[in-house]
Amino acid sequence: MLHQFEKLTKIKINEGDGLSEASSSAYRNPLSGERRVNSIEIPLPLTESKVVSLINE
Repeated sequence: MLHQFEKLTKIKINEGDGLSEASSSAYRNPLSGERRVNSIEIPLPLTESKVVSLINE
C-alpha cells in the first residue's frame, strides 16, 4: 500500500514509531540513504534507547 500511495501521489512516506509519553515519533527511517519499509530504524537525536530480551536465558 505504501508504494502504491507514493506512486499515485508522488509523495515519499517516511515511517516512524514512538510512544505517547515520548513524542509523536522517537524512531525514524533516515531522510536520505537506504529506507527500509516497515522498520523503525534509528532513534532521533536526544533519544535514548535500549534493546532488551524478555526471554529468560
